[in-house]
Amino acid sequence: MTSKEKVVANALSKVNTKVTVPTNPYGGQCVALIDKIVQEETGKNMAYTNAIDCLDKAKANGFQVTYDAVGVNPQAGDIYVIRVPSHSFGHIGVCLADSDGTGLEGVEQNVDGYLDSNRNGINDQLEVGGGGYTRRVSRKWYSDGRLVDSHSGGLVGYMVGWFRLPYEVATSTKKVETSEDEDMKNFVVRSKSGKQGYVAVVNGAVFGIGHIDTVVQLQNAGAVHLNLDDDDFNRFLESQKFDDEKLVASVQALEKAIKQ
Repeated sequence: MTSKEKVVANALSKVNTKVTVPTNPYGGQCVALIDKIVQEETGKNMAYTNAIDCLDKAKANGFQVTYDAVGVNPQAGDIYVIRVPSHSFGHIGVCLADSDGTGLEGVEQNVDGYLDSNRNGINDQLEVGGGGYTRRVSRKWYSDGRLVDSHSGGLVGYMVGWFRLPYEVATSTKKVETSEDEDMKNFVVRSKSGKQGYVAVVNGAVFGIGHIDTVVQLQNAGAVHLNLDDDDFNRFLESQKFDDEKLVASVQALEKAIKQ
């Protein structure tokens, strides 16, 4: 599993490079970037899939898929799919920041338009091993789904939807701390001399114990057994502001039970 921060960092690390995967013979295609990120972050892949079909592939991989609709927007780390009017392959990119529905900041590959780096008269995008490079992009997003390049004003395409890789659940640390805190609130306390008997501390509540069976049951339930010096034990009792008469009565009853 991964996180949105890791997905964003991964995408940014590839900016201005040509990302390829062995399963895509056409080099730096937009979907090759996504396939590479998916492989690195999840161990799964998007091979071989055209960009327009990536939502179906994502669903087959068990990823969370969302289709464009009013009131829902991609968040940082989400991977969005665009329908392109000029061809049937579609386009795809990684969202860098939570979108408000009016714009989109992303990382996409193969967006430079016509490029003939080997000067053979053929667009690199159409050649085996060709394709383009990874770039940061900024898009204006209109209510009809149109995505327009913020700099050139040219139409990029129409939003179809997006998918999200499985994220790590960041709750374990807090849960463990809470569990430990709750465990530490449960004690069976006695002075070393044993003269004062037992006192229980359960979930922060303090009370004198009148029956030895209660001591045994609390210990069996995981209560920590503490033996305090007599002076410290007395200070502990005083700090709890017990009703002295009730405490003495419960302690005496416990001592009597222990002697029997």
